[in-house]
Amino acid sequence: YDYHIGQYYDLFARTSKLVDNISEAAERLPEIVKLGLFFRKPEEVRTAMDILSSLPLTLVWQEQTSMEITAPGVSKGSGLISLAEYLHIPLGETAAIGDSINDLPMLQAAGLPIAMGNAREEVLRVCARVTGDNGHNGVGQAAITLLRGRFADTDKS
Repeated sequence: YDYHIGQYYDLFARTSKLVDNISEAAERLPEIVKLGLFFRKPEEVRTAMDILSSLPLTLVWQEQTSMEITAPGVSKGSGLISLAEYLHIPLGETAAIGDSINDLPMLQAAGLPIAMGNAREEVLRVCARVTGDNGHNGVGQAAITLLRGRFADTDKS
């Protein structure tokens, strides 16, 4: 609770591994795909980003007191582009659903960007549609709507 992860607390409690020493933990893992760092204060995130900004990494200030680190050029957007190329699907025929800053590259790459109902303002600005929030099956609502062809136009409803 000191790290302000709110709605994600239960998820992180079930799926995350807390470590005291990142370097030692990294040596024991076969491959780190994404690293999430959580801080007690936003100023601590800014300091960490300043320190790490000269390294060849992709840094995203995720939430109020957290950041994500991936390899250079790796983002949800590059993942969507690679997947669409692999499946031979034009990007204009893709849809993406997101709610936070780390979703922006994916939403900007997608043919139809959809915001979760609980999305941050920055996300809402780039999305053509809004679906239900995380607590009310927003992804499921969007998928059903897509399957029924109701997102054919681009107004935000």
